[in-house]
Amino acid sequence: MARRSLDLVKHVKFLAQAGAITKPKWLDVVEKIHPAVPAKSSKKPAVLRFPEDDLLQAYYAKHPEAKMEPVDLSSFEPTSARKFVFRQLEVMQTGVPRKEAYDIVSKEVAEAASTSDAPALGRVVLDQIQQEEEWHLMNAMSQFRERHPTVAKLSPKKPPPANPNPAKGNARRPPKKAPRPTPAPPAQSVPA
Repeated sequence: MARRSLDLVKHVKFLAQAGAITKPKWLDVVEKIHPAVPAKSSKKPAVLRFPEDDLLQAYYAKHPEAKMEPVDLSSFEPTSARKFVFRQLEVMQTGVPRKEAYDIVSKEVAEAASTSDAPALGRVVLDQIQQEEEWHLMNAMSQFRERHPTVAKLSPKKPPPANPNPAKGNARRPPKKAPRPTPAPPAQSVPA
């Protein structure tokens, strides 16, 4: 923004000197007190590293399925991986080494999972996500039908028939082609 204001001052000063406009009263003040121009730095900003970053990377290395956990963006509740790492960091701050803190927190999580309905909670979250996706899909389909009434009246295509022999797999095979008829031999003309 400071660069634009400097360009504006130069532009207005040029127009005033050329006689295109009358010199504004604020021009003398702005020329005496220029807005600060931010210094450009060629250095990249330092990468921020938090103590839990290394612990989180180690957790993801041991539990890659944790990366696939759905995140509720409308909540400030951290994921289970972050909860684990925060608890591990908390245990480490009492003087326990990293490996032992990992083992302690792993046991705590295992005990909590055996006494609670953890799998049921995960199923509830998945059901909620599916309900939201279904709502969005239905909403989009109704908007499409409103915008394209002629397409909406067309009958939907029937799904392909189920494979009667599941042992052979679900791959659809193209229909067998009828054999090509052999061409008839050319008619020979008989001399008269």
